[in-house]
Amino acid sequence: MVDGSNTMINLIDIGARGGISSPWKREDIDHLILCDADAEMNEDGKCRVLDECVYSDNEERLFYVYQKESTSSLFKPDLVALKKLGKSKKNLKLKYTLIKAKNVKCRRLDSLLPDYEESYNFIKSDAQGADLAILQGMGRYIDNMIGVHCECFLFPEYKGIPLFDDILFYLGEHGLKPSRIIKKKKNWVDILFVRDGVSEDRKFIDDIYIKYQPYTESLEVELFKKIKKYRRKVKKWHGIKEI
Repeated sequence: MVDGSNTMINLIDIGARGGISSPWKREDIDHLILCDADAEMNEDGKCRVLDECVYSDNEERLFYVYQKESTSSLFKPDLVALKKLGKSKKNLKLKYTLIKAKNVKCRRLDSLLPDYEESYNFIKSDAQGADLAILQGMGRYIDNMIGVHCECFLFPEYKGIPLFDDILFYLGEHGLKPSRIIKKKKNWVDILFVRDGVSEDRKFIDDIYIKYQPYTESLEVELFKKIKKYRRKVKKWHGIKEI
């Protein structure tokens, strides 16, 4: 329950290393799914821990474990792009030295969620470039989401990953619009998306805003300054003149 609201948060937390992610606390959540092999929470009647990778297809893929564990991903780093961002060789070695590549079984969320009786209404995804594929793997369940907390890359930190524009377009097609910046770095931002025009959920959405208030900044000013800068750089990399 959020700040006295009667609406219960049922949260899917992807990339939940160490347990449920800020700003959420266990008492805020009714039903919870944690997706990460290293999630440090015990299962109970309302908390389930999945040590499977979730993706857009039910298939086996290589998972790359790098020296800095939090950068481990289904994707290889784009070292050319990272160097253009000013990353030093030392920094790249510390973060992206490959420890091992292992085969993992990936599942679509819409092949997992029918196993649960409860309806989930909020998803948080921090998946090092796999975020759009995870959202696509929700199938029709994406339309049950009132809120999405998603990591969005502004530059291709990993080879072939979707960027902010791709996630913005996909969620927009499903009635979810960017609303708040939660966290920002040079090459990525965490963004809160909320469902547009759902009057019966207005109190619920307002409560989500309150929950995220300490972490948010002006979307219109800060984010789109960053996006404009990103687009200029991408065009420059590809030899496209600014119009």
